[in-house]
Amino acid sequence: METESTGSPRELGKKLGVSERSVYCLFEELRDYGALVQFDRKRKTYYYQDDFELQVNVSISVLSAGIITTSYHL
Repeated sequence: METESTGSPRELGKKLGVSERSVYCLFEELRDYGALVQFDRKRKTYYYQDDFELQVNVSISVLSAGIITTSYHL
């Protein structure tokens, strides 16, 4: 979305490997987080109306016999 070249909802779904309906749901979730997401029909792209940044942190822990043996923070 930063480059404002997402394409239509269907095209974006194909790029992401999800359904068009999932694209709509993803943007609703972003709006729930406060993102002002808009779609420009003329340019066929989604864009942020205002600056917005979403940071996602992922942690993976490997358990063996109930004890964490390895931990990854991505």
